[in-house]
Amino acid sequence: ENALITISSSSTTYNPRNVTGMTLSPNEDTLYFTDAYHDALISVALSNLDDTPNFEFTVISGRQHDGDYMALPAGLALNQATTKAWVFDNATRAIIEIDLETGNRTRLDSSVNYIQSIKSVELSEDETTLYLIEKTLNRVISIDISATPNPNEPKYPQSWITPNGETTTN
Repeated sequence: ENALITISSSSTTYNPRNVTGMTLSPNEDTLYFTDAYHDALISVALSNLDDTPNFEFTVISGRQHDGDYMALPAGLALNQATTKAWVFDNATRAIIEIDLETGNRTRLDSSVNYIQSIKSVELSEDETTLYLIEKTLNRVISIDISATPNPNEPKYPQSWITPNGETTTN
């Protein structure tokens, strides 16, 4: 079982580097961000910032955890229960789901796809669809994460819309 690591700003020289995704928890008491340099998903409890300039970073998923490496993470989305996070890795061109309780990572889209470079990741209100903003081809990609992938073709259904309104599904 993986343990979360807490880093206090008063006891270490940890500095976030290359922050590529950031979001608040639904109740806005915790800030989550990806640190590409350290291959980590980090949280900071915002309630601790009121009384002291020293605060704690919690490494939710980092190099000490088993799972897919995040070489070039982009975007960050959380579910309402704050139990899962999704990041897109531009190096492997795959979505990585992170269990926020254990830090374990699961690569959701393991097949070659047509996604080139993602800027942002958003989760639908019903938590069944991820929306990815692709900056290279200027399109929004929707991925149905509630669907069970076909075992013969291990990827989730994708569709996208271009700026001129054209929609494509694969």
